[in-house]
Amino acid sequence: MIESLISDSFHLDQYVPEPRVLAQLKHAYLQSCLAEQTFACTAERGGKPVGIIMCNAKSRYRLLSHLPSLWTTLWHQLRMTAASRRYRCSTESFHQMHRIYHSLTEGRTHRYDGVLTLFAVDQNCRGTGIGRELLRQAEAYLNGCGVRRIYLYTDSTCNTAFYDRHGFSRVETRQMLVECNAEKSEMSVYLYEKEYKNSDMQTA
Repeated sequence: MIESLISDSFHLDQYVPEPRVLAQLKHAYLQSCLAEQTFACTAERGGKPVGIIMCNAKSRYRLLSHLPSLWTTLWHQLRMTAASRRYRCSTESFHQMHRIYHSLTEGRTHRYDGVLTLFAVDQNCRGTGIGRELLRQAEAYLNGCGVRRIYLYTDSTCNTAFYDRHGFSRVETRQMLVECNAEKSEMSVYLYEKEYKNSDMQTA
């Protein structure tokens, strides 16, 4: 259910339309987030997950405890590659997105001691305060870890206005062309950051 929430929020099917390849992408995406996070929180309604947030405080990250998720990520990436060849479904747009992510933070990683790894809210529950509460809990955790500046990646298919309203600054933009079912569309990929002071975090 978490995988479906993530997939719907980030429109993963626009990168990989073949369902059997998409299934492996969903597995790999979630496991890669688990492999990076040091804090996770979910919101539920009626026993169904409607929101999730994960973040990383670099001072709290321990590689050994994340090895299972790292290995599982690699396993599903290999299965996704095999499935994409078998069903002749390109995953190039998805890989292009990740290359852009790396280029956005190239030469900047020293600026950050935290990352907002994953943040997704069910479209039917947006505007109800769920996202705001999830962010508050993540920032409370980051405050406890002494984090001073975090970053996140997002794109023009997501609700970037939420970040603008909550003190994040857009610091870099890249354009990319997405091809799905022989149709091409252009989208923007963004790097956002937020700097914290103790007083800011206590009232977040």
